[in-house]
Amino acid sequence: MNSLIFPPGDTEYQIYEKMRSSVLGAVLAVFGFCSGFLLDGSTNSYSQFRKWGGGANGSLEFEFKTDQPNGLLLYTDDGGTYDFFEIKLVEGALRLRYNLGGGAQIITVGRELNDGHWHKVHVQRHEDRTILTVDNVSQMRTSRGKEFNFGRFATNSDVFVGGMPTWYNTKLTLLALPSVIFEPRFVGAVRNLIYPDVEGGPPRRQETRPKDHRIGQRHTDIGLKSPVTRMLRNYQSVEPHIDIFCCNHIANQKILLHLLVNQGDPN
Repeated sequence: MNSLIFPPGDTEYQIYEKMRSSVLGAVLAVFGFCSGFLLDGSTNSYSQFRKWGGGANGSLEFEFKTDQPNGLLLYTDDGGTYDFFEIKLVEGALRLRYNLGGGAQIITVGRELNDGHWHKVHVQRHEDRTILTVDNVSQMRTSRGKEFNFGRFATNSDVFVGGMPTWYNTKLTLLALPSVIFEPRFVGAVRNLIYPDVEGGPPRRQETRPKDHRIGQRHTDIGLKSPVTRMLRNYQSVEPHIDIFCCNHIANQKILLHLLVNQGDPN
């Protein structure tokens, strides 16, 4: 491994920048650039994001990768009344189940999506019409009723990815679709989650934050004490925009290392 050379005239800032570039380069060489996160499917595994400004014409998109045929990918609702959007994998197919007050609708697209490759999901709303697109294959459903706004932004829930917080187990009345709490948690990777997070606002990339990312604590000594993990945690102490999570992949018992590079506001 090449060593860093710091000329005598380098300032502390120049030395820091060289170290930063060297460490980040090594990290990206090993793990690749990652703008997403991993979920291990354990009891407390999920990520939480800002509310979806879906309104009557909102959009939502993300990419996922998994080798598991079943799992909850995303859920949000109106705070426990009628409206909800649930996206999950069912036997390798992607299923969107939603309700805008006039009765539940189901759209299913794709097959064998648990092939370990990245797949792109896009949900687009146009008043009574909802279009689900997976890898450029689309299906549309039309909702019944006279009012098609997704709940009320002020009282809608946050967006949950990969699973639901366990505190919902004792507060099922706060869910418009209580059965979501019993869905198997997603095991795999998610990236490029994009949607408007203010009512009527433009779509923007949603960034995960440490306080919004929950994952099982079933680490092993190898995972926590490995040189790479120590290097990343040391780097995190001087570069706070990088969040690191180690998790145990319950499907194959391999240790996964999550390196998330936040490009937006870390707050």
